[in-house]
Amino acid sequence: MDDRISDTHGYRIEYAIVRTVRSHGACTFDDLLAALPDFSWNQVFSTVDAMSRDGRLRLRHPERFGIRISLQREALQAYRQAV
Repeated sequence: MDDRISDTHGYRIEYAIVRTVRSHGACTFDDLLAALPDFSWNQVFSTVDAMSRDGRLRLRHPERFGIRISLQREALQAYRQAV
């Protein structure tokens, strides 16, 4: 599988991440990876990174080790309108 992300493929990953976090609630990166077996670790990581930098995802550190991924409220509303 090619780890380079085209615009169309990137949107597919973003949509899959949003759909997963929306249905499962806040989750760890490992949980997200397990729920998205069609994508590589690099693809998911780079997309989560980009989405957290532009404010669509929120990353929290509830424990010393580990990150919880959740949707920002505004992003969830935008995705609901788009679907």
